[in-house]
Amino acid sequence: MRRILCATVVALASQSLPAQSCTGLCLQQQICPGGGSTTVSGTVYMPNGTVPLPNALVYVPNAPVAAFTPGVACDSCSPSGSPLVSAISGPNGTFAITNMPVGANIPLVIQVGRWRRQVVLPNVVACVNTPVPASISRLPRTKAEGDIPLTAVVTGNVDAEECLLRQIGMDDAEFTNPSGNGRIRFYTGSAPGGAGAVINVNTPDETNLVASQAAINQYDGVLMNCQGITANPSAAAKGYFTGFLNSGGRALMFHFADGYLQNNPPLSSLVTWNPGAGGITSDPQTGYIDTGDADGARFAQWLQLVAGGTYGQLTLGLLRHDYDGVIAPAVNRISLNQSGQIIPQQFSFNAPVGVPAGSQCGRVTFLDNHPVYTSGTAGITFPAECTAGPMTAQQLAAAYTLFETENCLAGAYDRIFASGFETGG
Repeated sequence: MRRILCATVVALASQSLPAQSCTGLCLQQQICPGGGSTTVSGTVYMPNGTVPLPNALVYVPNAPVAAFTPGVACDSCSPSGSPLVSAISGPNGTFAITNMPVGANIPLVIQVGRWRRQVVLPNVVACVNTPVPASISRLPRTKAEGDIPLTAVVTGNVDAEECLLRQIGMDDAEFTNPSGNGRIRFYTGSAPGGAGAVINVNTPDETNLVASQAAINQYDGVLMNCQGITANPSAAAKGYFTGFLNSGGRALMFHFADGYLQNNPPLSSLVTWNPGAGGITSDPQTGYIDTGDADGARFAQWLQLVAGGTYGQLTLGLLRHDYDGVIAPAVNRISLNQSGQIIPQQFSFNAPVGVPAGSQCGRVTFLDNHPVYTSGTAGITFPAECTAGPMTAQQLAAAYTLFETENCLAGAYDRIFASGFETGG
């Protein structure tokens, strides 16, 4: 999406863009004396308004922002609304947009994948910084506040990972059965004895979620709890799950949900599975984030900022050992180190498997541990399975991973900016 330039505005030094007609908010950009700039700055937060969120896109639209097309989509992550200027939030969630249009009622969009909030800045003053209050720089808690990915949750008898969504600030009204209008919709695990929490007696089981390609493709993302026994979906269900990822779907999965990934080529080709390997000598113990790439370094820096502790380390509990490693381009993100024995705990890869990175649009992340473990949740009415209290470092890391899984794939922003979309910093 190409930035529309005013005749009086100079393009970023790193870009060489042809001048085009200046319309809309472009007419309200001003050159400031002494090389200064009109800026806005703030911090992007998770919906709870307290936990900062990195790698969020913040921009000023210069045209109406289009609604997302319902259902899973394999898109390029291009922002809607003819963006004028933008920024990406840093590891501490902060952003600063330069060369802002001046005046009253300036629109601002905050976006992480299909999470999106549109707000209005009452007044932007020329050639100074206007701070954005935290009350409007957080992601939406309800659909009335903005866009929330339509998410299917498969509950499990030994897991309550749906409680992560409450911890990050989602309003309870958004948790419904599939027949409801909430953005978070419940299915119970279908493994024998594997059903978890319910909305009410009418909550269906997961076989309904994977009954057809259309059934799962109505969602943007799925969150699959551990059911206490390995999920055993049919070959057809595995195929629908793969089709969902290939169509742009996002999946966050815990422990025994790996039944959808094992023995399911080509998804299974990227992981060296070793189910039930065991060998965990102590629990909890230290997990180590792989900081060898930009994504891992950002994750480690963020976690240290919000949870303290040692850079690149966190305490993990309720550990399992079901795979021994991954095969590139899959990335293992967190591992244990037991006296030199590496036991991996979290991996991600993009889909479709085997196609060029620029053509991939789906993503799956698997955690071989239990950030929110609650044994015996079968039949409990949500949110009774969720406990109060501050988030642990392990839960914070899982919440970060949720947004990382749902965000634009690595390199998407680079492609957007390379096409001429101006970033303010």
